[in-house]
Amino acid sequence: MDGDTEDIRTILAYQIIPWWERYGLERLAISEPTLRRFQAQALPPSVTVSVKPRKSGKGRPRAERMYNNVTTVSEVFPADAQDTCRHPILYCVIKGKADLHIADYLVHCPAGHFLLMRPGVSQPDGSQPHLEDSCGDGYCEIMHFSLLPGASSVAVWICCSDHSKHWGKAGWTINQPDIVGQFHLFMREILDQSPEYQKTASNSLHNFLLMFWRELKAERLQAITHEEAPKLSVGEDAMDFALRYVESHLHQHLTSARVAEAVFMSRSNFLRHFTRATGQNFNGYVTALRLRKSSEYLTDSTFSIQAVSARVGITPAQLYRLFKAHHGMSPTSFRQQRMKRND
Repeated sequence: MDGDTEDIRTILAYQIIPWWERYGLERLAISEPTLRRFQAQALPPSVTVSVKPRKSGKGRPRAERMYNNVTTVSEVFPADAQDTCRHPILYCVIKGKADLHIADYLVHCPAGHFLLMRPGVSQPDGSQPHLEDSCGDGYCEIMHFSLLPGASSVAVWICCSDHSKHWGKAGWTINQPDIVGQFHLFMREILDQSPEYQKTASNSLHNFLLMFWRELKAERLQAITHEEAPKLSVGEDAMDFALRYVESHLHQHLTSARVAEAVFMSRSNFLRHFTRATGQNFNGYVTALRLRKSSEYLTDSTFSIQAVSARVGITPAQLYRLFKAHHGMSPTSFRQQRMKRND
């Protein structure tokens, strides 16, 4: 198991899940478009707020194509390092104290607290440290849970700030419908605030966190570093991106329709271009890649057969059949043979 995954398992088990079980909505604040509306809610006692007017007006969003051609950002405020997202994002401060510039005010949020960024309200764009005071030894870490627009996924990542820089640490994408459904329910209940929403919202986020932790514990989710997370940029070759997308999502259920959607092409058009670019059909390419990657993982004795199969997106039984068909032996025999060669 890589260090990032082990770290987040510890954070979930000993920080985020216990915090939510003990305090729940008592530790949650929700962003609002004005300071007055933000202060009108029942804020957690340790969360404070101060005025911070914007320096300038809004600008044009950066040109990015995202899921289902839905842009994630509707407007930007470059001088303030803010943007306005079309989707909700849940922040959890896991270390230090974060200073978050929202609209025209500053939220000071200590570790152990949650802040829900409402869609349509400007928030930090991630380019600047989440620390307002330039003095001292300030440091903070925030875990983000983002309900991606146009995709049935939840993106989870950690960002870090000190007084000189801000950077992404690692991330995960959750695609399992039952887990994503719990997060959908939490967001809907919180944002709509239907009668008696508190219990359903609290329970649904608790279920989401427990299920996310379970998937990490079983090694069914693979961490993707901030630099590796694929995103199709304007002008980039679609097939180059498709190959990167396949490799970074190999641990998930991959279909040609899903990858075609990621590169904004019809499935039939994508398949023609993919075969022309690789010399293989889509399923053949993915199978060959899974065989190559699993062969590499099997040379590392720390990975169980179940962990290897999870990392390449197939079941242990499918991994067995794949190795019997291509190598004439089981994955266990293949590993033993490789280890003998290395000795």
